[in-house]
Amino acid sequence: MTCRSLFLVLFALVGLVAPASANFIYLNAEFDGKTVGQPLGRGGAEIGEPTTGLHDTPTDEIVNVAPGNNAVRVEDSDNFAGSADFLYFTFADSRQLDSGRLTLTFEITPEIQDVYELQILGTGVDNYFGLEFDQAGFLYWRDDDDPAVNFDTYTVGTTYAVELIYDLDDYTYTFNLNGVNILTDESSGFATGAIEGMAIGNGFDGNNTGSCLIDNVRAVYRPGEANVLLSANFSAKPLGPIGTGGASEHEPVDVDPGAIATVENANPILSGKYLQIVDDEPLNSATVEFQLRDAVEVTTGSVCVSFVVSVDNVEPFFIHFYEQGGASSTFMQVEFNNLGEILLKDELSQPNGLVVGTYSVDTPLRMTFNFEMDYGLTSAWIDGNQVLTNRAHGIVGDGLGSIYFGHTADGNTTGIMKLDGLTVYHSGSATPAPPATPQVLASVLHPASPNPFNPTTTIRYELDRSAPVALDLFDVRGRHVVNLIDDHRSAGNHAVQWNGRDRRGDAVASGVYYATLRTPAESLRIKLVLSK
Repeated sequence: MTCRSLFLVLFALVGLVAPASANFIYLNAEFDGKTVGQPLGRGGAEIGEPTTGLHDTPTDEIVNVAPGNNAVRVEDSDNFAGSADFLYFTFADSRQLDSGRLTLTFEITPEIQDVYELQILGTGVDNYFGLEFDQAGFLYWRDDDDPAVNFDTYTVGTTYAVELIYDLDDYTYTFNLNGVNILTDESSGFATGAIEGMAIGNGFDGNNTGSCLIDNVRAVYRPGEANVLLSANFSAKPLGPIGTGGASEHEPVDVDPGAIATVENANPILSGKYLQIVDDEPLNSATVEFQLRDAVEVTTGSVCVSFVVSVDNVEPFFIHFYEQGGASSTFMQVEFNNLGEILLKDELSQPNGLVVGTYSVDTPLRMTFNFEMDYGLTSAWIDGNQVLTNRAHGIVGDGLGSIYFGHTADGNTTGIMKLDGLTVYHSGSATPAPPATPQVLASVLHPASPNPFNPTTTIRYELDRSAPVALDLFDVRGRHVVNLIDDHRSAGNHAVQWNGRDRRGDAVASGVYYATLRTPAESLRIKLVLSK
């Protein structure tokens, strides 16, 4: 579960008004409700359709690519090299977005080797981002700051899942392809204007043979993304000692002399890069401090903190939520004790600690905390399971300013804590009353069973509420193996089997694979081992 999930509210695609902390879905076009064999309409985002066909109107129709899974086939209907055929998807209410955070996702399948393109269109420049499949079988990306850059090849008949995450305040974006990060915090080259839609289709290729399939086009928008007070996932950091530039640099502000904090890579436990904190002083606590952006101390509203953490020994580690002055310094602590227990301590109701779970060596835990600052209440989740509900933490009128991760004075130098995905959100000011039940879209992806397996395993997952769900398998190199689910699922428990075969029906080789569960709010991953 991610911290963003705590505030997720799904809206219809018509003009609804909501608090600034909500996520708006401005486009959701999955086509499964459309009639197979019919041309795609042009009704716009409100009914999951494009607005127009750019340039010459492309030939398009709804096709069925798997039972219950429709897509749109877009064909080049003009053999003139000076023209192109694009479907133009705008946002609900014809919105133009110039601040906050915008996530765009879609899937494209080239049916022959030809020219296909995605273009993110805006008002300040014509093309904020482009992804191109060329006739030689190469993949390129480009933006207003960079020419076309070749980064991979593509295969006919393969579905490519594209995710673009725009920070419209910092003018940067992140580009992920099939769950693999290609670019992070990349300058988009524009400092004015707004994003207003995307065009998907066939490029300027001088023939009329090209066709591609398009599916699951979505735009999820979070306004007021300045409410993100801290974000540190280390994916764009160089290996080696971490800097101390603060939240604006996705770095801590202080590394205790008794600690060694370095960015590490290719860890089998945590995905991608992570921060490793090593206890280097046997007689003192070794800590790393992350301070909120602009050294702010949040005293009102709701503060949500999320991170993934693992440790290498069953011995004392801690996390402190620190207040920058006033009645108390540390109003909430997470303690990993030498009995393998996780305790929560606060200044009021649990000064001696409340056991909320257990931990194991080298096992990552996703921890999320929601602090209602106006009412002195705390709720907490571990791996999507709520372990604390509206517990009084004793601090009202003072604030949260820093988070410390570290190792207690334990008499040895072996302790290692691994940290990733640290995020802090601030939502609004005081509300009339504390929420009885926090809004949580708590997707849980359980370990596969059996695992290792041969040749079939069952993957189980839970949804707190109805949502679009995609479940995909990738190999250790990040290559897409097969899609198991791409549909809307109801709240509750679900299960799906994988028979160890790829999308063509061929048996895959023995080895490690990753199952990735995606909803509009989050992405979860587990490891599977096929042993023949």
